[in-house]
Amino acid sequence: MKILVTGDSHTGALNLAVRSMNAGGEIPDGISVSVQPVSGGDKLRTEFWRDAGDHAEITVTMKKDIGVKRLPPDPTTDTVAFCMPLWPARVLRPLVAGKHSVAEDIPGRHAISRSMFRRMVLDDQHHVLRLAEFLRDSGVQVIAVSAPGLFRDHYTLRQDEPTRVLTMFQDYRAIMLKELERRKVPVVNIPPECLDDEGFMRSEFRHADPRDEHHANPEFGKLMIRGLLEIASSNPLLQAANRS
Repeated sequence: MKILVTGDSHTGALNLAVRSMNAGGEIPDGISVSVQPVSGGDKLRTEFWRDAGDHAEITVTMKKDIGVKRLPPDPTTDTVAFCMPLWPARVLRPLVAGKHSVAEDIPGRHAISRSMFRRMVLDDQHHVLRLAEFLRDSGVQVIAVSAPGLFRDHYTLRQDEPTRVLTMFQDYRAIMLKELERRKVPVVNIPPECLDDEGFMRSEFRHADPRDEHHANPEFGKLMIRGLLEIASSNPLLQAANRS
């Protein structure tokens, strides 16, 4: 089985995790896992790929030329894991900075409806969801791997009441989880042990750089890669192909 993990900057923790797991012999025999990003998250709301027939051609580039060029990268890749659909920052940041609220009349903030919020989420992830559908219809197993949740020192929490920001964050994810379910894309979700009692990410899974308020560390990455391996290995079609 050959798995490619791709997506935005949150693939960094997954890449470090895969390297560590390979070095420690934690990746089972017969399974290859590689990590290669598509782009930074800012490009994912744009038309970042095109239908090239037997594959999707990635039309955006990354610094240092480290981004994946096509999906799947070759015909032997049977699983593509997306670390793209479950990070709400592109919608969350302007809403919080612009003093908006969702379906709440709050003094000093501008309320938007739940239907408008849902439209913003789906517009944000339109091209990602289309790519998932394209790969799925091409016979590639597509799995979504979640980015981390909100850490308590994330800067958006200093711009509004923290629980209100967390609610918007969680509502975005809930919309996307339903969209992925509709498309039969399984999800490696944030393990419960990574969240505190209020739903914020625990600090032990935070990036080592104290200036980085939203990326996770390789320990979180390992939890996610283990979950990915469990889901990918349970696909009956791939099990049959690997036995043949």
